[in-house]
Amino acid sequence: MIKQSLDLLLEHKSFQGSQIRIQRRMFCYLQKQTSEANAIFTEICFLWISKSVLRCYFSVYDLLKEPWTENNWSYKCIVLLDAVFHISSLLILSFYAGRVSEIKTKILDSLIRLGMVNLSRIEREDYVEDINFFINIVGNSDMSITLWNIMPLRRSIAISLLSVIGSYSVIIFQLSYRE
Repeated sequence: MIKQSLDLLLEHKSFQGSQIRIQRRMFCYLQKQTSEANAIFTEICFLWISKSVLRCYFSVYDLLKEPWTENNWSYKCIVLLDAVFHISSLLILSFYAGRVSEIKTKILDSLIRLGMVNLSRIEREDYVEDINFFINIVGNSDMSITLWNIMPLRRSIAISLLSVIGSYSVIIFQLSYRE
């Protein structure tokens, strides 16, 4: 919503500095909500993702440990569905949490373009200070949701977690057959 409003400001023939202040207030409110959600859910997300990763390890281990037979095919299907559920939930969580930081980047790009517009389109002189203040707020704020304040939750973390799940599942499988 903020990005669309900023894009509309760029299309207008002229705009006022108060419109930029409205955008700044909206962004600050969004930042406050994200910070509160991060404070509440950071530990829960970390524990939930850790549980999902461990469940995936053991699901893959169970799938690799015994061959599929007529006696255990229903159990294997349940284990496979459990692994698929946890992997898909990791992907969905990472995808939507990663959108927060991408939106922040788009907002910052719109503000930079807004700061480059011709001064004749501005109806107030202090708009440059407003834009610079807003860019500093956006640029220095961390809007990404973190996992126990250790690492930001982005799209790339899903790929990293899936590669870790695959690697450690193979290691666990190889160690179990070594005995």
